[in-house]
Amino acid sequence: MALVKKSKIGTGKAPIVATLPTVAAGALSVSPDGATLYASTSSSVLAIDIASMQPATMLPMGGIDIAVTPDGQRLLVSIDRSEGVTQRGGVMLIDTATGTLLSVVVPSPSWPN
Repeated sequence: MALVKKSKIGTGKAPIVATLPTVAAGALSVSPDGATLYASTSSSVLAIDIASMQPATMLPMGGIDIAVTPDGQRLLVSIDRSEGVTQRGGVMLIDTATGTLLSVVVPSPSWPN
């Protein structure tokens, strides 16, 4: 897994509290238990173990935005047509434990009409 840069986490004048290995992430989301940070790119989702600050998993599917369900068991990843998954964009539902793509929800062909 080639990481292209490290991103520093800090706030304003506060000291840097962590340096995380990342790819050029477009969206970030933290698991409800605070143990995992998910970073989404156009081609992958990187799961980073926050305690060790090391990548835990790289899922070969990415998107525009990302959210973790309140129970931490699923990721919702929004995709657009350019991702190549669907012709109309949509949302992917991914199992966080296995990295398995569970489903892809796409808009109706008549949407938004």
